[in-house]
Amino acid sequence: PFCNVSKTHFRQMAGISLKLVSSGGGEATAYQQICSLCLTQPAKYTCPRCNARYCSLDCYKSEKHAQCSENFYREWFMSELQQKKGSPEERQRMLEMLKKLEAEKEA
Repeated sequence: PFCNVSKTHFRQMAGISLKLVSSGGGEATAYQQICSLCLTQPAKYTCPRCNARYCSLDCYKSEKHAQCSENFYREWFMSELQQKKGSPEERQRMLEMLKKLEAEKEA
């Protein structure tokens, strides 16, 4: 144990979920990291922003991860928007569309 804390308890504190898996011979041979969002499926991916391990796009877009994923999409969109050199009319149309989307979200 690390600092009188069991390995299981240490993994739980660190937000790591592991599952003992078998290679087919009946013996448990390895640990497999579990999705930190649904806590049921094996984790296949890692979020580049928060390093959360997740299993699917559904989990990535879930309420548990919404803060991180929404910020990621917002930052990406704003970066792309800043790189685009549009006319003043195009910028005005885009702002109107964004205001409309924000109003629909609040309703």
